[in-house]
Parts: sequence; structure tokens; C-alpha cells
Amino acid sequence: MEKKQKKSANKKSKKGKKEIDMSAFDSNSGTLARVKWSRVVLDESQTIKNHRTQVARACCSLRAKRRWCLSGTPIQNSVDELFSYFRFLRYDPYDKYKTFGSSIKALISRDSVKGYKKLQVVLRNIMLRRTKDQDDKPVTATANMVLASG
Repeated sequence: MEKKQKKSANKKSKKGKKEIDMSAFDSNSGTLARVKWSRVVLDESQTIKNHRTQVARACCSLRAKRRWCLSGTPIQNSVDELFSYFRFLRYDPYDKYKTFGSSIKALISRDSVKGYKKLQVVLRNIMLRRTKDQDDKPVTATANMVLASG
């Protein structure tokens, strides 16, 4: 990796915490996977929506106590994209594709009302949704814990 890429990819945030731009490390994910992270936050996490891509696999292989996914567009095309988030978050039992497929996707196919209600219950445990009109409102203590996993 070139020096310029390393400098921009490995930078300090305002609070002195290290931030790593995963896009610069696609080919170097093995090094990152050996680190035991306190927290991994995927900003623009829709990048891993296809669980078969190298980036998604690299992100899921990271070892961390806490995992967060941040996205303005968590689903772009299909419910299937949620599996990658569940796998990254290690949200059992839905982090296994067989379980995700049989208990969520198949239910939606058979009975969409029942299926989407179940999906809402599953997502309610891990997701915090904010809209543009809520941007200036503080996040409550309850909301702080919703996105954390692990």
C-alpha cells in the first residue's frame, strides 16, 4: 500500500481514536483481522450488503467486542441484504444464512404480512432509526444501546 493511502486510511478522529478506512484495506484485510478491536463501526455499511463480496467477508472476519453498522440506506433492493448486517453483528441465530433464509425470507415469501411483522420484531432489537427531522434531537439512553452488538 502506498504511503498516501496509509496516511489517509489510518487517521485520528477528533477524540483521538483511530479510524480506519476499510476501502483502502480491501487487499490487506488479513492484517486487520489479527487485531482484537474494542469496537468496529461500519459507516456506510450498505457497502457489505452482498455477503459474498470480499469486503463483506473481510469486515465480518474482524474480531471486536462491539460492532455497529451505520447506514442511511440499509436496504436498497431486497430483504436478503439484511443478512450481511446480521452476520457482521453476529446477531444469533440470524447470522447463519440457513436460519435467516428459513425463518425470515421463507416466511416473507409464504405470508408477507406475517413475515414482515417478524422482521420488524427482529430489527427492533438491534436497529435505531433516525429521520432528517430528528437530527437535532438528542439520542436517549435507551437508543444508545440499541445499535451495539457483542
